[in-house]
This record gives sequence, C-alpha cells and structure tokens, in this order.
Amino acid sequence: MAFTPRLVMRGRVFYFRASVPQDLWDVVGRKEVKISLRTTERSLALMRCRAISNHVDLVVAEARRMAQEQDAVVDQAVRDYFREALDWGQEFADIFAPEAEVDVEKCIVEIEARLALLRRRLAVRDFPSGIQSDATALVGAIPPETLTSRFQALHRARSGLLRAKIEADRLLRAKLNGDYSQTHIADAPILGLQHRERLGKGNVPIKLHQQRAC
Repeated sequence: MAFTPRLVMRGRVFYFRASVPQDLWDVVGRKEVKISLRTTERSLALMRCRAISNHVDLVVAEARRMAQEQDAVVDQAVRDYFREALDWGQEFADIFAPEAEVDVEKCIVEIEARLALLRRRLAVRDFPSGIQSDATALVGAIPPETLTSRFQALHRARSGLLRAKIEADRLLRAKLNGDYSQTHIADAPILGLQHRERLGKGNVPIKLHQQRAC
C-alpha cells in the first residue's frame, strides 16, 4: 500500500494530520492540524485528504505572508529607533563632548560598563524597562490588520530595540575614542542600513527613551 503524506488511520477511521511549521505556532495557535475524514474507505479518504491538504497549504502560506509583513513593520520601526539614537550620539560627540566641562574619559568608561550590562541582558533576554515600554508602544502602533501575533511582535521588537541601543552605544564609544575605523554598523542584518544612510520614516513612529551618554 502506497504511503500518502498527512493521511493516517486510527482504528478503522482515516484522519488528516499535518504539522504546523514552528515559526507559525503562535500565529496559528496550534502545533498540529488533525481532522477526521469520517470514512473507513481509503479511496474516499485519499480524495478528502488531498482537498484538505491543499487548503491547509494555502492557509499556512497566507499566515507566513502576514507574519513576514508584521516583521517588516517591526524592523522598520527598529531602524527608525536606531537612526534617532545614532543622530543623538553624533550630536553629543560633535557638540557636547568637546566642551571643557565634559569628562570624555569618564563618559567612555560609563558607556563601556553600560555596554557590558546590556549585552549580558540581551543574552538572557532580560530587557530593561525602557526597552519594554518602547516595544509595547511600537507594537501598539501596528495596524490591527497587520498584527498577527502580539507575542511574536513584542519579542522581535524588544530584541531589535535592545540591539539597536547596544550598537548606538558602541558607535558613540568609538567616536569618543576617536577611533573612526570602528564606526561602521556591525549589526547590519537587523538594523538594515549602512552608516550615514538616510531612510524614510516608517509607519510606526515611537518616542525613543534617550539615555544620557554619561
């Protein structure tokens, strides 16, 4: 007897059974689809299984498209957040750091300590309250028709915003050190832009919780 994917038998009754891709578990709300085909006849079960299988494939494709659209909106907001942090850091390095009353060496030490702490928190997904607030505001601004999974959107936003803050601090430290060979954007995969690139505003504006340089 030939094997038919997604067709299983329990007792004498045939069932349709398919796994949901892991990246869509939260979107779909389940890990598996299991439907009784309400027949003990294999030929009829095959026909029903194929029809359901085609429908499930269409649903999965649409769910993935919507999840990708949500990710794109979150990523654009993270890029806007990073650009604002980058501009603020550049302003500090150009305008405030040269002032006599600013202890640049102390600033560098404090930024390095902050970087070490933020990196540890990113590693264990322990997000600072400011990042959590910004992520909540970001997700809250996503149009309802685009938001497929609040949980996934929040997770992506928190991680992206914290990585953006870490990268902005790293770049500011390099500028204060006068080491402009280290001012290229190292976390380009999520930030999606090159140094000095100008981007249009995204569709999800959020207010950046700025942290003083030192």
